[in-house]
Amino acid sequence: MGKIYSCAKQVFAWLGGQVQVGQGLALLQDIISLHENSEDVWKGMQLAAQLMVAEGSQKISYAFQEALAKYWRRAWITQEIALSHKVKLLAHDTEVDLSQVRQRSTLFSLRSQLTLPGGGILKVYDLWNLATHILSETTRPSRAQWRPRNLYRLLADFKYRDCLIPRDRVFSLVSMCQEGPRFKVDYQMHDFDLVQYICGVSLERLCICNALDIPTTLNLPGGPLEEHEADVPQREGLFLEVDVGCAEKQARTCATCTNCSIMINWPSMNSQSRYVCLDSMCRNVQGHLCWHGSYVGFYDPSTFGGVKYMGNHGVVSQDSDGSRCTLRLSLTFLQLLDFEREKKSECPSCSKSRTQDEEVVRFIRKVD
Repeated sequence: MGKIYSCAKQVFAWLGGQVQVGQGLALLQDIISLHENSEDVWKGMQLAAQLMVAEGSQKISYAFQEALAKYWRRAWITQEIALSHKVKLLAHDTEVDLSQVRQRSTLFSLRSQLTLPGGGILKVYDLWNLATHILSETTRPSRAQWRPRNLYRLLADFKYRDCLIPRDRVFSLVSMCQEGPRFKVDYQMHDFDLVQYICGVSLERLCICNALDIPTTLNLPGGPLEEHEADVPQREGLFLEVDVGCAEKQARTCATCTNCSIMINWPSMNSQSRYVCLDSMCRNVQGHLCWHGSYVGFYDPSTFGGVKYMGNHGVVSQDSDGSRCTLRLSLTFLQLLDFEREKKSECPSCSKSRTQDEEVVRFIRKVD
């Protein structure tokens, strides 16, 4: 399918035959036209606001929003938009060129929304921001600037797409990823084997900041389930092993992290206790992993709750001098980690090309 869309001269995104959805597209086209024809961009925005009010835009905007959101939530639509040369939105008897929407995506960032009387500009924002925000999730502003991305990064962006079979969220991205030419689509593969296959085929290293994206994409236990999949039986056995460098022994009930200088208040800390600053492993994760014996916990000072313990995981191995350790973490435990929603910096671990002897994060199947 990826080859079909990349070779097609034009793709129509059908949003349905509902009249109000078509009216929403027509209003969008009118806003584009006003922007094109008005010498004063702000005057064009005022005219657009008046148009929205005159057309009774709330009902139209709602119908348009529902149709567009449902369309873009579908997993297989992603490649259709990202790979095609030209895309037109089509509803009822109206069509709009998607590139025109993208070109004017900053239209309403020029002035404050409070400078237009009567709240009319808010109605324009509702419709316009809907189009520009949702359409921005298609991963590129234009096909000319499109470049294949690593599969891990695509999964991070599209792991919540709608589909009947969870693994379609992965397979629908194959045509768009760098690993596409060597990725084998296999619907018969066991869930755990598919996780291992994704990690094996990826050109970049697995990191604690992207590890949870894979089981979440596949709806494996520990990841959030979609509402319509709430009755799916919980499968067991998938854990994450992490090789870490341990901090020095701590004989007090609290310690100051040598990496981030945050005070770790752990009442049960003793001479056998260890901790690792997650920021030292990945810039996109905050907090500390603390452990002694077979107990592992996550310390987040922002919660004022000290260390949180999770079951079915622990210390797998530890060097005699305590300098290095391998931890086994459940998927539920991973959800405690404070991942930044919008990464402010590129993760050095994620951007590195993977080699087998460098792997410090890996999925394993628990042996009961």
